[in-house]
Amino acid sequence: MNEIEKKVIEIVKENCSCEKVVLSDNLRNDLGMDSLDIMSLAMEIEFEFGIQVLEYEVESMKTVEDVLSYVVAEKKLLR
Repeated sequence: MNEIEKKVIEIVKENCSCEKVVLSDNLRNDLGMDSLDIMSLAMEIEFEFGIQVLEYEVESMKTVEDVLSYVVAEKKLLR
């Protein structure tokens, strides 16, 4: 597990109050997150990684892996 993956999982855990979070977890169905939780997650991702997450992109994030993939892709664009 790399540093970005660890940080994304940590941020997701903080926003869903779950002990265990894995990449395949669905944000809504498995972790019980609602729209407000997911928007809060997006804001924390923006702050932590220095990227912008647009509203339509947040809506397309269904799993923890989707969030991680988005962060990795955006970080590559910033280089």
